[in-house]
Amino acid sequence: MFGQLFYIGPPVEVLHERYAKQGRIDDRAPVRASHEVWVDAPVERVFALLSDPTRWPRSSPTSTA
Repeated sequence: MFGQLFYIGPPVEVLHERYAKQGRIDDRAPVRASHEVWVDAPVERVFALLSDPTRWPRSSPTSTA
């Protein structure tokens, strides 16, 4: 009971190597989420936006920046 209540999961290094890099999910994690987005734009344009955080506010259609 207490083991589940206070479960903090594997260390960050293990999460990165054994989970994130291999697309795995920690089934004992208290919260999980996933989402897919299809972007109708050339890869170069998407990469240019994602690699420049100062442009992120302009990527929202409701942005006034």
